[in-house]
Amino acid sequence: MKNLIFIFILIFCSTFLFAQTTIPGGDVSGTWEISGSPYLIEGEITIPDGETLAIDPGVLVEFQGHYKFNVQGRLLAVGTEQDLIYFTINDTTGFSNHTIPDGGWHGIRFDNTPTTNDSSKIVYCHLEYGKALGADPDYLGGAIYCCALYSEFSKTQIINSKIINNYAGCGGGIALKFCMVILRNNYICYNISGNKGGGIYCRNSYYNAGSDIESNVICHNIAIQDGGGIYGQRLELCNSLIHSNSADYGGGLYCTGDNDIVNCTITNNSAQFKGGGLYCTQSELTNVIDCIFWDDNAVEGGDEVALYAYWYYDWISMTYAWSPANASFYYDDIEGGIGSFYLNYEGSTPQYPIIYNIPYYYNLNSDPLFLDPENGDFYFFSNSPCINTGTPDTTGLNLPEYDLDGNPRIYEDIIDMGCYEWQGTGAGNNELPITNYQLQNYPNPFNPDTEIAFSIAGSDDKEKKVSIIIYNIKGQRVKTLIKEKMKSGRYSVIWDSKDENNKPCSSGIYFYKLDVDGKTKALRKMVLLK
Repeated sequence: MKNLIFIFILIFCSTFLFAQTTIPGGDVSGTWEISGSPYLIEGEITIPDGETLAIDPGVLVEFQGHYKFNVQGRLLAVGTEQDLIYFTINDTTGFSNHTIPDGGWHGIRFDNTPTTNDSSKIVYCHLEYGKALGADPDYLGGAIYCCALYSEFSKTQIINSKIINNYAGCGGGIALKFCMVILRNNYICYNISGNKGGGIYCRNSYYNAGSDIESNVICHNIAIQDGGGIYGQRLELCNSLIHSNSADYGGGLYCTGDNDIVNCTITNNSAQFKGGGLYCTQSELTNVIDCIFWDDNAVEGGDEVALYAYWYYDWISMTYAWSPANASFYYDDIEGGIGSFYLNYEGSTPQYPIIYNIPYYYNLNSDPLFLDPENGDFYFFSNSPCINTGTPDTTGLNLPEYDLDGNPRIYEDIIDMGCYEWQGTGAGNNELPITNYQLQNYPNPFNPDTEIAFSIAGSDDKEKKVSIIIYNIKGQRVKTLIKEKMKSGRYSVIWDSKDENNKPCSSGIYFYKLDVDGKTKALRKMVLLK
């Protein structure tokens, strides 16, 4: 009897553990429950107009070939933070060959979905190995394609999802065409486009509003031509981190038309030709507000920003004219300032001059003092010049309530620059804002010596316990330069790039910290180059 019970339990558990559901090509609707996971897709599937497919948290949707997931009705793929819904391929062999469909599925596709359907939701999902190949529009959107050219369907929400390692002719991760999509709190990374928009391709007409692209991390994407992170026309982009993307033009962003770019951190992007951070053309006015452009690179010019006017034929006036490339910059931190911008004047003549309109006010050209940018940490040290130096009046900017990390978007009276809002602490050591304490070193970078200057605040002669300590990038103590009682005043000390044992330190990034009476007052970065 015990043996029979054991066998029954074994069969029951095996059935539960190895349950799967085969989905042939055709129409789908209803609910895909976790008990039926994984769902093996063996052909092109479609949610018909007027129908709904709901997918439970934790479900694995595995395509057995290069098949589309068409949505003409309503898709509710709503996972949870703990139980994502996965969309993937069964065999990735051939995925890296971008001339064949092998190794990928053909993405979730909203192609002129009828407006009579309610909002589709892709929430807490993980989409990988989408591969969009073929003629227009099949080459658009590796993981997700949304077009409302004819239907005006604008009800898709893509929230808290990971869109990773996909490929398309345009829009390696996502392609949005003439539609208004909510794209919020997503991680869009490691995607590739054979043409435009490594992470996102977003094209809108002059007659429809743009998609709501808010609070996304867009990193490590590649576009062979334009817009490593994003290629956008009429972008509404805010509160996003765009870093470590690459393209020929516009390593971080490539913009046409009129765009609003607000509170974004754009850093460490690269362009093979022009516009490491931002490349802008065909724009009457692109507004860039409260953004950080730092440590981007372009081989031929415009490490941070490139504006490009070009000669074209205006079919309305039946004359040739210069297409403008105008942008305004307010309360931004831009490495090199406006003097570092690339402005195209090739072909300009007295009769047909190229004229740029570039309002440029209240901007900085100061190291934003990211905590650890080499490892993707773009929070601020407490003495960052970007804290409380954004626009004093945020009316009309349509800012979210929270920053990219879910903290209050405005911590004190004035918003910070970039996608993160300093919350009164930083670097993991309860730093305090420094208003009366100063700390800096010169030269920086240095070899082998650098002078660290600092000031101790106070209006009396009372001595305070002061220490200045050097740390390496791992947070390990390298050397204590000062540990003594000092009165208020200005001081300096030389570091000869040696550790506590008087051994020379290797090249790299180091941090130096000022403590007064046991509290950290300032923490800054320096670079030793040998």
